[in-house]
Amino acid sequence: MLPPLRLPLSPKDLWLSAWIDGPDEPEILERAFAAHFGFPYGVLFPYARVALYALITTFGWRQQKILCPAYTCAVVPLAITCSGNMVQFVDCAPDHFLPGVAQWADRLTPDTKLMIVTPLYGYPVDKNSEVLARTIAPNIFVLYDEAQSLGASDSNGFQARDADGALLSLGPGKMLSALSGGLLLLRDETVFRKVRALRDAQYTTSTFRHVTRRLASGFIRWLALREPVFSSLLYAERLIPVLSPEHISTRELMETKFPTDVLVLPSSYEIRIALRQLNRLDRLTTARRTVAAYYDHRLQEEGFITFSHSATPTFTRYPLAVSDRTKTIRLFAKEKIQLGWFIRYSCEQAAVTNVTSSLCPNALLWARSMINLPNFQGVSIVDAERCVELLLRLRDEREKAAAWPATVS
Repeated sequence: MLPPLRLPLSPKDLWLSAWIDGPDEPEILERAFAAHFGFPYGVLFPYARVALYALITTFGWRQQKILCPAYTCAVVPLAITCSGNMVQFVDCAPDHFLPGVAQWADRLTPDTKLMIVTPLYGYPVDKNSEVLARTIAPNIFVLYDEAQSLGASDSNGFQARDADGALLSLGPGKMLSALSGGLLLLRDETVFRKVRALRDAQYTTSTFRHVTRRLASGFIRWLALREPVFSSLLYAERLIPVLSPEHISTRELMETKFPTDVLVLPSSYEIRIALRQLNRLDRLTTARRTVAAYYDHRLQEEGFITFSHSATPTFTRYPLAVSDRTKTIRLFAKEKIQLGWFIRYSCEQAAVTNVTSSLCPNALLWARSMINLPNFQGVSIVDAERCVELLLRLRDEREKAAAWPATVS
């Protein structure tokens, strides 16, 4: 069975990082990541969501309006709400899972404190939204959330080049996994010093127990995405609903608190892993772009509608929208390909938001129709062609199932 993703972290990485000498100070990692992505400063945290919380706390905001896309990971509104501020969701465009300028314009006001720009899946955003935000709210802080879009770029370089800050994630399942960790990249020295002072005062170092648990989790995740374990887990989902993706999504939406290890920083061991991963980022991005370019070409050649992009995405995943997601996933599973279907919800559905009526119908549309075709290190063009052929078969058998979704059902 071809899995929907694989961690770019192998047992060899875990072993070598434990025994080979290398930098282990947080400051070295912070400087390395900041320099790579064009920022002068970086601060390491246990999670990216906690870095966001720390940034907001540093500014001392309370009950202020913070904008973020409705179609993003539910931990983002969780961090905002836990900080004592108000989430204002920005809907997706009607023809794209990213918000357009019009959607940002609907939410921006002169007193907006923070906008979280999310080039999801590495797809470039329209930077005119950023220009508009600074015009309407001159004191706004522009933060790029690249937890699921590491290194998103356009023809002028990294998209976060004009931003005040950027969030990166090193957690399991991310493009650069180091078992745990999140980074906040910053431009302003005063903000950086305040955030770092808060981090140093409140956060603790990892113990042997913490490292052991993370290491065990890393091995389990690596093993779970390989045969025969992966197929066994898929079968177990039918018998144990708690293992299903639906249950995982529901759990994310129901979260109202941070994880129990929220104050425990990554260890020196994990820092060495992260630095090794950073050195291979360009190679990982090139591999993903190669397979995704093939998907783009073949799907468009066969008449499928794909998501437009103004510049080549980094393709942390390859997203495609279909009218009947359940039918599509079942067909692929029969042919030994397990599709991903992230993100499966609109953040308006999260428990912490207390939203009673949806103001973001487009986000719901993509949440109910999105699939992710396999696109990770190790996926071949042959694998990609198998996926295209299955979509063609689905279209022949049930044309509407593979069609671009037109309305929210």
